[in-house]
Amino acid sequence: MDELSARADAVVVGTKGDSGHKESADEEGRSGLFMTTTLFAVSQWIKGDGPDSVELSEMNLTEMEDEIADVRPGGEYVLFLEKVTYKGESRYILVGGVGAYEVHPDGSLSRTETAGDTFPQSYASVSELTRAVNSAPLSWTKTP
Repeated sequence: MDELSARADAVVVGTKGDSGHKESADEEGRSGLFMTTTLFAVSQWIKGDGPDSVELSEMNLTEMEDEIADVRPGGEYVLFLEKVTYKGESRYILVGGVGAYEVHPDGSLSRTETAGDTFPQSYASVSELTRAVNSAPLSWTKTP
């Protein structure tokens, strides 16, 4: 958790919106890769501070669907986000494509993907995850 939290500019709890727009993943449009940008309604800022909604950009990589986070419209999640600028506008992306925990009806959390890393797979509650984030270093200087 230390690395995931330290690499994140923001950690938020909230709900992904229903509609987004697809655009080229690079500003020049040369890569052939695409991302979808959707509004994410923020109910709580665990790390950082900001507005009650942010633009969330996610890569469309179907060949890696088990290894990258799956954030579905209408679902409640805790997201570990990196702030980026695209065509002069601020938006957020998931840290390493894996910084997403789904919040279940019983309040427990679980990862949305099966990436082969060492980040925790689940938490009993948002409060437990918040304690882990608050005890993590503020920056990450080690190489992955």
